Amino acid sequence: MAVVQVLVYIGAIAILIVFAVMLTRSMTRLRDLYNRQWVISGVVAVGLFLLLMAGVIGLVTQPLIGWSIKRYGERKVTIFDSVALSLLCLAYAFAPELLPLHWAVGVVTACFVLDNLLFALGMARSTYVARICEKPEDITPSIYTGLAINHVASIAYGVLGGVIWMNTGGPQAVFLIGGVATAGAGLVARRMDRPQP
Repeated sequence: MAVVQVLVYIGAIAILIVFAVMLTRSMTRLRDLYNRQWVISGVVAVGLFLLLMAGVIGLVTQPLIGWSIKRYGERKVTIFDSVALSLLCLAYAFAPELLPLHWAVGVVTACFVLDNLLFALGMARSTYVARICEKPEDITPSIYTGLAINHVASIAYGVLGGVIWMNTGGPQAVFLIGGVATAGAGLVARRMDRPQP
């Protein structure tokens, strides 16, 4: 607990120092209000805001996701996840080309937030694994093995996607392949066992 308090105090002091530097600009005798880094800092600020917004919305929607898994079952929620991700991939792929810039930015931003929300639907796969495991001690290793395979695949797909993007000159092919892969996951999810009443 003491370590946490020290870290909080260090953060508070760092923020005070930042405010002091920002509020004493006239003392530095700088005449330029903007420098060349304002675009980069704006992009970073918007990105951090989007992550914060997606996290807050995710906290609010997690109970709703749990309720939907209980009400509709893992199978339907996983199929919905696959369909929604396929549609998001299509929006990511074609929004920049088909829409005016200001609309495309809005659509891609909304896709980013929805993508983060859909990430929580992976809970359905975990509850499915917990339901079909024969022994309770097999649940955790099974889930962690799935997570490890998912991480290895995401790194491999990231490298492959980068190569495809470089060779095609745009993101469309990468997102189309992602859409097809998630649609395939939805077809596999159709084979999930339904819970016994």
